[in-house]
Amino acid sequence: MGNNSKNTKVYIIIPIYNISIEKELLGKVLIDDYCFISKNTLKTKDKSFIPNGENNQIFELLDFDIRPTDPLSQFRNIPKYCIFKEIIFDETLNNEEIKNVRIAEARKIDKLLFIMRIAQKGDCIIGNFYMFSEDSQSASTSTPQNPINFGNYNENKLPIELYECTLEIFESIKSINDKINKIDYSILGIASNYLSQYYSSNDYKDKILKLAIIFESTLLNEHDELSYRLKYRTSSLIKNNVLEIMNMFYKTRSIIVHSGDIKSDYYSKIKKYLDNLQGSDINDEYFILYYFVKKIESIIRISLINSLDIIVENNFHSFGDVQNYLDEQLINTLNRLN
Repeated sequence: MGNNSKNTKVYIIIPIYNISIEKELLGKVLIDDYCFISKNTLKTKDKSFIPNGENNQIFELLDFDIRPTDPLSQFRNIPKYCIFKEIIFDETLNNEEIKNVRIAEARKIDKLLFIMRIAQKGDCIIGNFYMFSEDSQSASTSTPQNPINFGNYNENKLPIELYECTLEIFESIKSINDKINKIDYSILGIASNYLSQYYSSNDYKDKILKLAIIFESTLLNEHDELSYRLKYRTSSLIKNNVLEIMNMFYKTRSIIVHSGDIKSDYYSKIKKYLDNLQGSDINDEYFILYYFVKKIESIIRISLINSLDIIVENNFHSFGDVQNYLDEQLINTLNRLN
């Protein structure tokens, strides 16, 4: 550490879009000392966490992100809430130490976002990651894994599902984090990385490929026959028959991989499936893919949460252990039926 002349306060602020948060949850510690705050808390008449940005582009960008003061603000998305953390160090930090703090905290934010996204079905979207010291001498902006420029996120005008952070979801996030802290987080590395990329993509064909990678990294190994084991393991894991939608999902994936696009006749098949499932009539191809992908995303979320439960309960060390566990469960079920 640097000299002992004074302590250092470091603030971390991440604007978060498309989320509603129950008022009583604001300011409560979520995980790793992070909390949600109203963006209005950052600047009041009595106190401001954001120094005047006249001479610092980072503070100007943060101010721009959260305050609708520019003439074009009516045409861009303004976050109502931020993820916030204050860290107090007993000693003054030098630039290298500040950099190391930023790297460590960015990893924690990546984990928090991963947990939030598997805990609730809404579209949890973040922008820039800001970190600065109280004296404003050390300020930086970066991004956790694959952030989204939310101002351009919805260029195709697809529906964006609100992320509703209720007390139940808040406690679920904490519970999932407690389980993750009992295992080697690297087990979830591929799933976490590709779920982040999934959220960053505006292309729903690309999203399908990202979801396929998550499935394969968790429920398949290199020796497995792809579709057969994946479909049955997924059905076993979420305790629901998903063979039909998984068949359609992997057919769609194969079409995208081999031709780069989806033909109109196959859109019609997806549409028919969704119409039967939802009792609705969807015609636009973008909307057809959106609803189809959201169905698959829901299966992924449940699969990851249930896999985590199995890993923790059985002291497993990899998804390979989960795969063997599911295969044994399936064999036992078939033996009982015979």
